[in-house]
Amino acid sequence: MRISIITINYNNAIGLRKTMESVLSQTTQPFEYIVIDGGSTDGSAELIKQYSGRLAYWVSERDNGIYHAMNKGIDNAHGDYCIFLNSGDCLLSSDVLARLEDEIDGTFDVYYSDHWVSNGRKQWKCFLPQTVDVNYFTYLSISHPNSVIKKDILLKCGKYREDFRISSDWFFFLDAIYTHHAKFLHINTDIACFYYQGMSSSHGAQDMIVREREEGIRSVFKDLAPIVSELNGYRDSVYGYLVRSHKDSRLLSAILRGYRFASVRIDRLLGRPE
Repeated sequence: MRISIITINYNNAIGLRKTMESVLSQTTQPFEYIVIDGGSTDGSAELIKQYSGRLAYWVSERDNGIYHAMNKGIDNAHGDYCIFLNSGDCLLSSDVLARLEDEIDGTFDVYYSDHWVSNGRKQWKCFLPQTVDVNYFTYLSISHPNSVIKKDILLKCGKYREDFRISSDWFFFLDAIYTHHAKFLHINTDIACFYYQGMSSSHGAQDMIVREREEGIRSVFKDLAPIVSELNGYRDSVYGYLVRSHKDSRLLSAILRGYRFASVRIDRLLGRPE
């Protein structure tokens, strides 16, 4: 089972060095490493050239954004599975890939782990549910640095939507499980530490995420649109808190059922039309 690790970068030479060193220090070698740089001017290209002999493919040229760069990585990947480890993200230890060999048997489309997050000063662990389904991805997601994704499912989904600036990885996961019935498995090996100062954590990013997710669901997954409306309606309520803190995706289904049941009963008591 061969893994392609894909790193995209733009003017983040310091983060890129950390990422590349975490990959190239792996104790097992049945993987290929691909680096896609967006034409950086901060010395990133020179850094990549230093390691070029250990890379399966690299390029430094202008691109059309994050997901265009990630798609270029997919186009040049020859592994059975892909891990997207962007500049600043790091594999947690030098034996991560060796331990993944024991957990990835090729029967699932996406293997995902709990993950660590760093803001440059400290890092902390985020726990993900043991099972994920359409309900889960309607509101939440998993991180791509901590996902081992079969290349076949990436191609079936048409790779990443390049018209989204920040939410295309979420859209891919939802499309994979909703449209293509992809199989997901939670694994015990924590894969990577996500650097929390990228585009998705910048000022105003959360509003953009909400807009792009709503657009994606309403334009493509129309059957899920009513659920999105409900979730948005109580996102900041007690229900919203329960949704954000649930440990298993089935709890989200139970919350929605309870919310619908209670709403109908309250409307009847108040004489409102159903």
